[in-house]
Amino acid sequence: MLQLIRRAQSLTKADIARITHLSAQTASVIINRLLAEKLLCKQKPRHEVGKVGQPAIPISLNPAGAYSLGVKIGRRGLDAVLINFTGEILRRCAYDYAYADPDFIFPTIRRAIRELTQDFSPAQAKRLLGIGVAAPYGLGGWQHEAGIPTPITARWNCNGLMI
Repeated sequence: MLQLIRRAQSLTKADIARITHLSAQTASVIINRLLAEKLLCKQKPRHEVGKVGQPAIPISLNPAGAYSLGVKIGRRGLDAVLINFTGEILRRCAYDYAYADPDFIFPTIRRAIRELTQDFSPAQAKRLLGIGVAAPYGLGGWQHEAGIPTPITARWNCNGLMI
């Protein structure tokens, strides 16, 4: 349901039940639970022309429902972002370096996490759900392309690296 709502940006409970082939009651129970968990929020009622009864109430993702971090380790720099549940980038930080040295990268990732979340309330911190880390092909394979010293690339190729 979350993915369905994310793609459509907002849907009514009736739309969700119809699209998912769930009964209206089952869809409503699930949506109400997600509303209670503050992952979803109700939008302004939508009055449809020619229809009688209760106005339709669109449901959308709650931007403050969850947060995540993204880190890209590049050949010459590290970028980190904090995004909300709707995918909006809230904060960004970038760090440049001559080459990706693990002795610089891992402390810098910890620093970026602190910087990106420093203004979080305790409630927001509980909604930080994960971190994604991306790096183009094996960091240990950059020795010739990026002029990285052999001892540094060898460290990327070992399995003992820890953040």
